[in-house]
Amino acid sequence: MTGEPAAASTDRMKIFISYSRDDVNFADQIVLALQDRGFEPLLDRHDIDSGEKWRDRLGGLLLSCDTVLFVLTESSAGSPVCEWEVEEAARVGKRMIPIVPHQIDSVIPPVALAGLNWIHFYSDGKLPGSGWYDGLTKLERALRVDVDWLRAQTRMS
Repeated sequence: MTGEPAAASTDRMKIFISYSRDDVNFADQIVLALQDRGFEPLLDRHDIDSGEKWRDRLGGLLLSCDTVLFVLTESSAGSPVCEWEVEEAARVGKRMIPIVPHQIDSVIPPVALAGLNWIHFYSDGKLPGSGWYDGLTKLERALRVDVDWLRAQTRMS
């Protein structure tokens, strides 16, 4: 016995991770961190079988997730597949959170991400306490907070 009922996994928040293959190591670390915190990360390398129509499956994964994390780097910002994932997530109304593993200069993010607050996972001398742990803490807080519900509660009170 594993100690966790099989049905419990369906209750976990599903997080789709959009990333460039150049950023696979960072994406894998995010997967482990999310699993450790009780989330269910979805990653194309783990959740698409060989021979499967990948774009159809990616669309299904995006539709089934609660939130999309976009690993924003030079490579992902220039990737047609990553851009399609962001456009598709926006089209179906998914919440998106851009996460940045390292300093990026003059990167133009996909349009749907440009106006969102980014979570940085690297140390920045101008931001005391910044780094991997700070980024992970901010990400977990963002995933656990239903911003629209909180703001609706504030308006009603």
